[in-house]
Amino acid sequence: MNNHIPIDDYIELIPAYSEAIKTVHPDAKLIPNIMRWNIVHRLIRDTGQYWDVYDQHWYYGSDGQWAYFNMNSWRNEVESSVQAERISDFNRWKNQYGMNHLEFSYLEWNGPPPELKVGSNPAELDNAMLGLIQADQLMFFAKNNVHMATAWPMTWQPTGQDVDWNAYNRNLLDRDDSNWLSPSATIFKAFSYVQEGEILENNNDVDLGLRVLTVKRANGQGYAILVLNKSKNDQTLEIEFPINVQRVIEGINFSEGTNASEVEIKPIPSELKDGKLYSTFEETSFGYILVE
Repeated sequence: MNNHIPIDDYIELIPAYSEAIKTVHPDAKLIPNIMRWNIVHRLIRDTGQYWDVYDQHWYYGSDGQWAYFNMNSWRNEVESSVQAERISDFNRWKNQYGMNHLEFSYLEWNGPPPELKVGSNPAELDNAMLGLIQADQLMFFAKNNVHMATAWPMTWQPTGQDVDWNAYNRNLLDRDDSNWLSPSATIFKAFSYVQEGEILENNNDVDLGLRVLTVKRANGQGYAILVLNKSKNDQTLEIEFPINVQRVIEGINFSEGTNASEVEIKPIPSELKDGKLYSTFEETSFGYILVE
């Protein structure tokens, strides 16, 4: 009847369920999910040998609140401390109980739900801002070596309410308008340039309001720098690489367009000088630079 199983019953069912599935499909990967984080350590301790990947859900909410968004809180939260702590907990528990085969995933993630709580600021998110929130989360996944993640549109219509779905389209494409491409789709393309790359450390100063992801690209294609500027100010970064960089291949900046469904795309002003790269990222924007 689509009711949640009580947590105790759920955990007790896992061994038998796992054994039955793997009798038929020995290579199957099993993925449990529990909505109460303080129970996850028990899930790992008691049944970790029977499953493979834990599924965490994360619909972005400011100050840890469901369906609440505050622009100032988002600007100040560069490191997503609550989610980082959960990944740290998970890794500690799996090591503690000898379950080192377990992986961590986000199989439902997105920005805040369409129905924002009273007090949210702004009260409605346009599609370009949603794209920046999603880019923020994707950068977090990459930095924290998340095993897999699935963006979940979560756009069902609230009962008895007249909702303008043009303001809440969380998909990459519009199912009713094949010509509509969301800002998220445009922004997501930047992440294709760093697939299978190696995440590198950087000394980004989070007090500047920047999330920075540095990547050594696969197959000797050079380096990529992805930057989310959460601040209200344009920021010029001084970037020094572990080897000499010869040229900038491309630099693109994404910010809010002229209406709620558009993203403005501009080249990033960049200069190579004395082996360092100086690049300027606009306020409240996402951008990337490819170099070799």
